[in-house]
Amino acid sequence: MKLSLFTRVLIKIPKKHKVKAISAIISSNLKCPRTFIDSEGNMTFFVAKRSLNQYKNVFIYENIEYSETKIRGLFSFLEEVKSRYGVILGILLLFLVTYLSSNIVWKINIIGNDKISDEQIIEELKEADFHLGTFVPKVNYKTLHNKFLLNSKDISWISVNITGNVANVHVRETKKESISQNKEYTNIVASHDGQIASIIVIEGEKKVSIGDVVREGDILISGVIDSQAVGTRYEHAQGEIKAYVSKEIYIEVPYKNEEKTYYCEPTKENIYKIFNFKIKNNRNYGNSTEFYDTISKKSYLTFFGLFQLPIEKETVIYYPYKFVSRELTVDEAVDLAFSKLRTEMDEKLENAELISKKVETSYDDNAFYISCKLYCLENIAISQPFFVEN
Repeated sequence: MKLSLFTRVLIKIPKKHKVKAISAIISSNLKCPRTFIDSEGNMTFFVAKRSLNQYKNVFIYENIEYSETKIRGLFSFLEEVKSRYGVILGILLLFLVTYLSSNIVWKINIIGNDKISDEQIIEELKEADFHLGTFVPKVNYKTLHNKFLLNSKDISWISVNITGNVANVHVRETKKESISQNKEYTNIVASHDGQIASIIVIEGEKKVSIGDVVREGDILISGVIDSQAVGTRYEHAQGEIKAYVSKEIYIEVPYKNEEKTYYCEPTKENIYKIFNFKIKNNRNYGNSTEFYDTISKKSYLTFFGLFQLPIEKETVIYYPYKFVSRELTVDEAVDLAFSKLRTEMDEKLENAELISKKVETSYDDNAFYISCKLYCLENIAISQPFFVEN
């Protein structure tokens, strides 16, 4: 909501009278305000306090139900606190601090980094005497850039640009050349046991034939090529080897099960960060053995929505849960077991073509069981590097 200088009044008209109220306002030559309709169909709008009686007289005359809520403005607030010197002094100090801090770095954005974290770059900026709270007019950009680059082994170029209270730090990471004296090549090996169904070799030497049975880890395409003409050479083997593969899934669902249950209202914790200082409100964590799911949200506080303050607010909501024992019926256990089976089949067949499956079920006094055998066609070729010393 925007900051108001004057006191306003929120008028609420029930759904059944909103059309009548609009007609009455128009026919009385009053200014037709901007209206809002809530989820229940009621109409609301704001009017200035000085105009309130005109609208009220119309509503009373036309027998229109309404309610009013006063929204205090800045002038009204100042009138109320004019004799409270502590409040006035606090307001003046706030404006003074805000004015003085207009030349202070409140936020640092890192742009252009890929492998190096924002936190590492911000720490290295601190070593170069640039951090949250730095007084902007005293920043010597040339000295800052040189000092940072002398201390950093991971950044080859940096540019700091300050707009308002935000420092945008553009960086370019150092490209590190490998100092290894070994060169990397690859073989293609089997990811699963299976029987070879098809072979496509893009690069390298084929080591298997269609119909061969291979084990996990066997070389399918070699990156080592032996030639009588040129001797041994090395390549990055590439290709696609499809094989018939068997996979098994075993599901067990006990009748006595534990379910994750949220058992009370979530608790909230606010953490305020002013430059490099953190202020944490107290929160009752309860028993240390409790488990929590958390949701965290960060934002910067503003001065009446006019400009951003150097205060970062992190709100953390904790949802306590515990595992509660529950006894399943046979039907519930069956449904849960087949649901788990579908999930595992989707995972195992993500890159495979199903040819056939065999499902067997059983149960006893403790649990329901599913045993599933899948027979599928899958590309079992995976790359495995090896090194050759120069």
